[in-house]
Amino acid sequence: AQLAGSGRIVQMEIPTAAGSQTRWVDAELAGEYAAAFALDPEGAPRTEQGIPRGAWNEQSSPLTGEAGKRLTSDEARRQILNRYLSQVGPVTVQAIRVRYDFPAEWLAAELQRQVEARQLVHGRFTPTPEKDATEKGVEIATPPTAEYVDRRTLEQMHRRTLTILRKEVQPAPLTAYADFLARWQHLHPAARLEGEASLRQVLQQLRAAPVVGRVWERDVLPLRLQNYQAGDLADLCQSGELVWVGAGGVDPRRMRVRYFFRGEGSAYLEPPPMDVSALSQHAQNVYAFLKGEGALFLADICTALELDRADAEAALTELVMAGLVTNDSLDALRRIVGGEVATPTAQHARQRPLSTLETQLAERLATRRGTQPARLGEHPPLRPGGIQRPSRHDLRAARQRVRQRLGQEQEATVRAASEGRWAPVHRFGVLGKQLPPGEQAAIQARQLLARHGVVTRESLAGEFGAWVWYPVYQELQRLEMRGEVRRGIFVQGMPGLQFALPEVVEQLRDAASTYADSAYVDDALVLLSACDPANLYGPALEDGPRMANGEPLTFARIPSTWLVQQRGFPVLLIEDTGSSLQTIQGADEGAASAALTVWLAHLARFASRVSVERWNGESVLNGPGQAVLEAVGFYRDYDGMSWAR
Repeated sequence: AQLAGSGRIVQMEIPTAAGSQTRWVDAELAGEYAAAFALDPEGAPRTEQGIPRGAWNEQSSPLTGEAGKRLTSDEARRQILNRYLSQVGPVTVQAIRVRYDFPAEWLAAELQRQVEARQLVHGRFTPTPEKDATEKGVEIATPPTAEYVDRRTLEQMHRRTLTILRKEVQPAPLTAYADFLARWQHLHPAARLEGEASLRQVLQQLRAAPVVGRVWERDVLPLRLQNYQAGDLADLCQSGELVWVGAGGVDPRRMRVRYFFRGEGSAYLEPPPMDVSALSQHAQNVYAFLKGEGALFLADICTALELDRADAEAALTELVMAGLVTNDSLDALRRIVGGEVATPTAQHARQRPLSTLETQLAERLATRRGTQPARLGEHPPLRPGGIQRPSRHDLRAARQRVRQRLGQEQEATVRAASEGRWAPVHRFGVLGKQLPPGEQAAIQARQLLARHGVVTRESLAGEFGAWVWYPVYQELQRLEMRGEVRRGIFVQGMPGLQFALPEVVEQLRDAASTYADSAYVDDALVLLSACDPANLYGPALEDGPRMANGEPLTFARIPSTWLVQQRGFPVLLIEDTGSSLQTIQGADEGAASAALTVWLAHLARFASRVSVERWNGESVLNGPGQAVLEAVGFYRDYDGMSWAR
């Protein structure tokens, strides 16, 4: 009454979808309402003091706004609409018209204009039940209703929501995350994949992950797929759908390899080097030739550059380890990581001239055998009497050499067909279109989330190539603002900011509560290589697992090491391809025995024998480990316990 008596507020009849409603209006804004809804101030009711509603002073006439500026009806409607939207959250068109009965066509056009101007955001923001139950109990899908919200209001909603969500997060123990990750990446026996699309699904999740080459087909893929067939991976490479690229190293047998699909390379690969002078001369020549000619068979490279096979293979191996060339055949990669081709180091040693000492030693050995070393270009002296008819033994030996030579040529022809063509990595067929930095970071952020579920700065520690944390971090922040990612401390013991997919947060929360339930039992064992992308252990962890001798669990992430986990907790560490076994504190003999059985079943796929010499750092013989090993089929050997399939 006091405000009305002083003329600071007035009553006006405001049109709504339900009819006219009498409302109190700020006197300074009455002109806007009069102009927006074509109100007649002369015919409007008067206030208790006799002042016409909507017309009470010269500065705020019915058709002027707050600053005394004369308004059109559209301008007045826009100001009222904007003020209303800035004070409410997400609202539908129907809700706006319940408040103000704007002309329908004008309202639709104005909302669309503001969406295009990025003043409003259009979408679904208010959670509603997806289905409504009718009186007869039949569920009918409710069609989605579009809502509009002021952009600044939406940002405030996001910030407040994120603050609430971050406070609600209860970090899960590292073991719970290890168990989750084994399931997330299909290593857990209950989560392994099968079917035609299973291999692609695994490769999509692990795309561009640098893993030691021979570990891919020995451990990573067979332990994720119910029935891994080596030919399936080879077919993907042969068809050109999948590309493999080397990722550094000195020893080809320990070289890391990345797989990704054709045309995805620009999102993950490092740019080509400007200077290749660090490569050997043969490697530089082969690389320059391939860049000019394109895809070529090994025989073509040998012929064009006048290289023997060993030199050409050594040069190509060097280029593969540098991430500069690839092949459309998986057999070429298998031969490199299997140590079947000449390496740059071996070729360098072969081509190195003999020292004086080595030359003298060779001459002395030849003298002791009663022969003289032949000089280059010389032939053995003829027997007395000139050329003689060869003996039967010599003829048989000659025929055998011819057959061997013909067989080798046939084998070389078949091998050349299966070895595929060599080509540079940095070409459009591998890289695809060049990506702007923002799009590259967006792809990388989503790939890390798909692979790990929870992403921190440490997630990039094992990556190789065009991975930079800050652009990825910015993209993760954008995803958080859009509600696609959560930020907080989700896993204990993982340093730095953590970002996780919403479904991962829920799964970790369930896992943490399950771990707290003493009645929960999960006897399934998870075997993984120390090089596996799902392995969280290796470096010593504060308050982490300890080995039987009391030392923190530490080991090198190399191909000769495996780890067996149960519910994310390490049970058995296998090092030196089984030569050394370490049990973990808290794991009983039954768990260790079961872990050995799981490992041996996997080992039987590629090895026929294994010998254990040390158990928890001590000799395995006459110790507690001997009985455990005997129970799973080991027998006492000269210096340890052996198993053979």
